[in-house]
Amino acid sequence: MLGLTCTVDNVDLHGLHGMLHYMLQPVLSYARPRQLTLDDWPADLRSTPATDVFAALREQVSSRLEMLCVEARLDKDHDDGTVDIAAVLDGLRSSLLRAPPQELQMKIWMHDLDPRPDDDTAFARMQHRRKRLPTPPPPDPAEFPLCFAECSAEDFDLEGYVHRFMDEVPTLQRAHIVLGGPRDRWRRATIVDGKLQIEEQR
Repeated sequence: MLGLTCTVDNVDLHGLHGMLHYMLQPVLSYARPRQLTLDDWPADLRSTPATDVFAALREQVSSRLEMLCVEARLDKDHDDGTVDIAAVLDGLRSSLLRAPPQELQMKIWMHDLDPRPDDDTAFARMQHRRKRLPTPPPPDPAEFPLCFAECSAEDFDLEGYVHRFMDEVPTLQRAHIVLGGPRDRWRRATIVDGKLQIEEQR
């Protein structure tokens, strides 16, 4: 997409290298896609203020945007444990206030922030049961407290956020927002034909 100076209806960006984040906003300002798919964060989480992570979508970039699909993850190996999930999502909402999106798909996975031993994950416990092996005693939760990013996700008012999104972006008709974590928990907000449904596992 280097040198792109025309509009492009469908843009899928996969494996965007961190060193190229600075090019995203100029390129998208020309493309002004109707459908945009990102398979990672559009900015570096360690050097970008949380409310500016989606700044590349502001102004004319999203002037034609009808569908946005983002799937990203937090990873302890990348020092993502200090990310403010609430601020990141609020920044996304602010970036789309003047856009006409009809559909939003957003998935944030944070299971990689889990510092617990591998044998204490939900998958490991399922494997123990399947193989009829004794399940090891769970570790003391005090030894593995939630990091800041996990606490931010845990305390985030997903239902209130989506309601506010619907009020401020009236074109939005369909949404599928998943917070995968913290730990073995997940929450999902779905909008179909303007109706909101919340599901969760804790």
